[in-house]
Amino acid sequence: MTIVGYGVLALLLTWPLARFWTTHAPGDGSDDPAMLWNLWWVPFALFNGLTPLRSDYLFWPLGVNLVFYTLATLNAVLVMPFQLTLGLVPANTILVWFELIMGGMGMFYVARRVTGGLLGPFLAGSIFTFAHSRFVYLSLGQFNIAASQWVPWYVLALWHMESRARWRDVGLAALFLLANGWTEFTYASFLVLFTLLWWAWHRTGELRRGEWRRAVARTRQYAGVALLFALGLSPVLVSMMITLRVEGDFLVEGLGFADVFSNDLVGFWVPSHLHPLLGRWVRQDLNFAYLNFAYLGYVPLTFALIALLDRRTRAQATFWGVALITFMALSLGPTLRLNGQQWGAPPPL
Repeated sequence: MTIVGYGVLALLLTWPLARFWTTHAPGDGSDDPAMLWNLWWVPFALFNGLTPLRSDYLFWPLGVNLVFYTLATLNAVLVMPFQLTLGLVPANTILVWFELIMGGMGMFYVARRVTGGLLGPFLAGSIFTFAHSRFVYLSLGQFNIAASQWVPWYVLALWHMESRARWRDVGLAALFLLANGWTEFTYASFLVLFTLLWWAWHRTGELRRGEWRRAVARTRQYAGVALLFALGLSPVLVSMMITLRVEGDFLVEGLGFADVFSNDLVGFWVPSHLHPLLGRWVRQDLNFAYLNFAYLGYVPLTFALIALLDRRTRAQATFWGVALITFMALSLGPTLRLNGQQWGAPPPL
């Protein structure tokens, strides 16, 4: 019934997409055409014996290297049967709903492992998968960035690996990390940093308790995840290395776009200008460099505060609080921005 609940919410919260699911794609006309091209190009390349990582159909006759492009290869593979039978636009609509449902289910199982029951985990999955930032990405047609559905599944696999110490769980963790990498490499990069934090947190506790053998055994498992991930993503990683060796690093002046796409400190506490109720106020009184994707929401922050204050959940909530603060600091980028005003000194991280 849980999957049905998320399916119903996905239909309602993306309305009126269900009315036009065969003819229209979400987006503002800037990135969504490119994302639809991705869905077409990957199966076309595979069926014609070509590599999806390069295309001569763009910038012909020179072609273009797509290794650093947001190709979202796994998305295209997953909806390939729908594209072949129903068409490109319906396949993209199914992909949008799939991302929302799978994200909710993943977070549901993560929360259920912590709290048990059904209502709390269902609410947690709803908050994660129907988050403000996700709908901002969908409204821009950035379906690759909206595809964060594999993140909680990877976290769940790490949890199983920590508690059961089976090599099958190592393979499962590597599989979900690869799912993130082949869908949106940005999420895989974030999860590598998260994994280091997760590993350090648990190993520190074990070393304090004198559990040296357990710490060494778990570290070998994490090394196994890293090895399998590197092997599974090797076509992309090797192509990246070759491209950088031939063409050099990407040359940008100053901060490039890092300052534009980094979070504004105010943005954690107010929604974007696309908010149906507060958007007009944000447009008039606030000044973000691009769009505010960072809004955390007061409902999840309230639940997080309750978890920190409750003795039964404080230990686990502390780790997630540390992870939240760490990634918030990293998301501020190379310079500190406060309601559009940029400070020259870089933030702490």
